Amino acid sequence: MGYAYDGGGHEVQRVEVSVDDGKTWLYCLRRFPDAPIRHGNNITVRCFNVFKNTQPREPGWNIVGMMNNCWYVLRPGIVDDKDPKEATLVFWHPTEVGSGDEGWMKPSVESQIAEAKHKDDCWIMVDGKVYDATSVLEWHSGGAAAILGHAGQVHQETSDEFAGIHDDYDYQKLKECALGTVTDKAANFIKQNAEQAAKKATESGDAQSKIILEKHRWQPVRMIAMREVSKDTRTCRFQLPGNIKVLGLGTCQHVEIGFHLENRMLVRSYTPTKPLLSLQGIDESDKMWVANGSPEDGTERSSVDGEGMFDLTIKTYFPDQDQPGGAMSNILDCVPIGEEVEMKGSTGEIEYHGSGEFTIEGQRRDFTRVSLVLGGSGITPGYSLITRIWLTKGDKTQLRVVDANRTESDILLRDELVQFERDPQGQLQFTHVLSHTIDTWQGEKGYVNEEILQRCLFAPDESNVDFLCGPSRLIQKAALPALKRKLSSETTPSDGQCADLRS
Repeated sequence: MGYAYDGGGHEVQRVEVSVDDGKTWLYCLRRFPDAPIRHGNNITVRCFNVFKNTQPREPGWNIVGMMNNCWYVLRPGIVDDKDPKEATLVFWHPTEVGSGDEGWMKPSVESQIAEAKHKDDCWIMVDGKVYDATSVLEWHSGGAAAILGHAGQVHQETSDEFAGIHDDYDYQKLKECALGTVTDKAANFIKQNAEQAAKKATESGDAQSKIILEKHRWQPVRMIAMREVSKDTRTCRFQLPGNIKVLGLGTCQHVEIGFHLENRMLVRSYTPTKPLLSLQGIDESDKMWVANGSPEDGTERSSVDGEGMFDLTIKTYFPDQDQPGGAMSNILDCVPIGEEVEMKGSTGEIEYHGSGEFTIEGQRRDFTRVSLVLGGSGITPGYSLITRIWLTKGDKTQLRVVDANRTESDILLRDELVQFERDPQGQLQFTHVLSHTIDTWQGEKGYVNEEILQRCLFAPDESNVDFLCGPSRLIQKAALPALKRKLSSETTPSDGQCADLRS
């Protein structure tokens, strides 16, 4: 037994222990706490001095490197003993004294982080520390794509973006996912890349004035028009800032829209419904035109990028007695004309390049036939793919589409889809499935099931691909299980492909 003092020479009079990452604290005596510790993530210790001041949760940087005595965290682990019938519970310190490397906070090299860029193994680097964000993908308010865009990346942009849209609570949740720190070599790599990026941005100022999208930089866009499509759906038109004319979004890619709240930023991903074609590789004589409204009100305009604006068709999920409604869709429904929101991009693991060529999770794939299972507002990424194929001369890619909705009035982009359904070439076949119908409805009735998918989509083949986008109940409960059964029963493991357009 002895005495302990803080940095000012004041006696430490109390020590507390937490087994739930600081949510509750136990006054520390010379006995074990009653709370079970085997299933806890860690054991955390903090002290109070004679003035009842305690240690900070995180170390705070200062120029002399002092007063960084923060909470101390031990992590338990089970180690197999020599006796096969017994195991040993070991408590790991953050680092081992001396030159050992047995601490729980391991340095991560660049190659380790770069490999963890998938949905089942997702690491991100924030402020020089490495975090396993795999468990966060399912519940992240900004969607999994917002995190996956930074997975496996060793760059400063992740830290800057995280700081820009997250609050103290988010930093606390992030700490729960900590794996370790980056090595000195990786830290130098990040610093050098950040300096090179800043230099490149300065030198390419003219180029940036022509195109807006940057993955890790928010840009203001102004809402200049809103058109009512149905009782709960609006088409919002946004103007790009300054003299920028080109959005620069790939087919099937998404933009992220951000709205500043009091202490954080709300972020959601959307797929624009205009523009639909890139300027690259398109001659002036080959540009196609589609209607965005009736010809009488003069809303027809080019579907080719370069007009200095873009459209988002958004279904608003209003609050009711059963659910609170969609946060971003309700905000955008109330945004006054002339107001600005933030945008960045592009995001998404799927991009279409034309003539059946896709990039799926970084790999180039070629398909001749594409099946789409869409539902509700999930029609928008599918619509961008359909329109790209429809409006591009020489693209012979075959399409089969199953679009699920509640009622006929819920079918988004109905007027635009009609022109595709009249395809005399048979390149596109559309099937609408409604769960609530009236007597005059001639399409499919009920819910999407295995029989409808078997009949209305292409059969599994190595040159075919299935894309899904819609509510989780449609994807997880109906479409995905049915398609997996079809693939396993009719194909070899190398045949076919199934991917989610929401990625």
